[in-house]
Amino acid sequence: MDNIYISTNGCIEARLNTKQLRDFLVKNNYKITNKIENANYIIFFACGLREHQRKNSINIIKKLKKKNENAELIVWGCLTQIEPELLSPVYNGKLIGPKNPQEFDGIFQNNYSINEIPCAGDKKDFNFIEEKEIKGYKQDFLTKIMDKYLLGFFKRFFIYNKNQSEPYYIRVSTGCTNACTYCTEKLSWGYVKSVSINNILNEFGEGLKKGYKRFVLQSGDLGSYGLDTGYSLPILLEDIIKKFDKYEFKILMSQIEPKYLIKYYPELKKIFSSDRIERIGCQVQSGSDKILSLMNRRYSANEWRNAIININKKYPNIDITTHLMIGFPGEDEIDFKKTLDLLKSPIILRDIGLFIYTSSSKVRSSKMKNQIPNKIKNKRYNRLRRKCIMHYIKNLFN
Repeated sequence: MDNIYISTNGCIEARLNTKQLRDFLVKNNYKITNKIENANYIIFFACGLREHQRKNSINIIKKLKKKNENAELIVWGCLTQIEPELLSPVYNGKLIGPKNPQEFDGIFQNNYSINEIPCAGDKKDFNFIEEKEIKGYKQDFLTKIMDKYLLGFFKRFFIYNKNQSEPYYIRVSTGCTNACTYCTEKLSWGYVKSVSINNILNEFGEGLKKGYKRFVLQSGDLGSYGLDTGYSLPILLEDIIKKFDKYEFKILMSQIEPKYLIKYYPELKKIFSSDRIERIGCQVQSGSDKILSLMNRRYSANEWRNAIININKKYPNIDITTHLMIGFPGEDEIDFKKTLDLLKSPIILRDIGLFIYTSSSKVRSSKMKNQIPNKIKNKRYNRLRRKCIMHYIKNLFN
């Protein structure tokens, strides 16, 4: 039987896809190897979200080919849909998009289809090789000191994370309903496609049987869950809580767009009051309404901030996380300061992901005027990172 080497440099979505593929191959009696030189097949899920990740994917493909020239290489993942032309100098084989894993059914002999395999698990289940990821920013000396030593000290000697156990990830949907001018994800995943509530409940039950008490509802656009099937995110949450009411568990909501948090807030109040929600990830991206409009984000910075402050006050046990983007085309110093101002008291954020804007020829923002030089973007990253560190420390005991 063939030996297969599997790897990815991608996000949780990519790892869930790669785990599903691994489980599909194992179920059909193929052997997974961590030694690339022993592989007959090399299957790589290539990240294509941002420019540095696309470059990283190309470099990894080169290395994989060099390490085992005799193995058959199969490249799949987001890069194959976002900018497949980048692959042609290094790879001329079959390309498979992330939303089309069923194409592996036609490559490998099987008694079980890949779509029969659950797309769920925890980080210990992601025991395929994780390729090294490079970062899209460079920290200056002061930021490094604050990050490594100041924030590191508080994280080490004070309780920062209330829960340390690994969560169980359950994919509830792929794709999205948005049309953000900078985003490449929709090129990869398309319109929202929801997993059935019954399948999610079954996988939730499996996680409980395995002893997990923390569950991430994984999605690129969680708020759009069910819009293609006549359901909604509040209905899904209510069904989970009702069915497993006798069990001890917490739910972590990944990536709910601000417009959906605002829209569903009246229905979510009862759910938030249940003490079942541990974390909400709600990505604001910018504090400037001008930039949000250019991004086509369809909410205002104040709407997001007021919603989060309201949750902070009424449901203090729910942790809030967000993403902030730096250097979107047209972002001037006034716009950037408005993003800094998002962190002013009384808002409390437990984690803030910072992303430097990078372009792709396939998205509308690449053609916008006033593209920001990398030097300015990197300086703004460091200023915002230091602001975030002080925000974390200030709110450590809240």
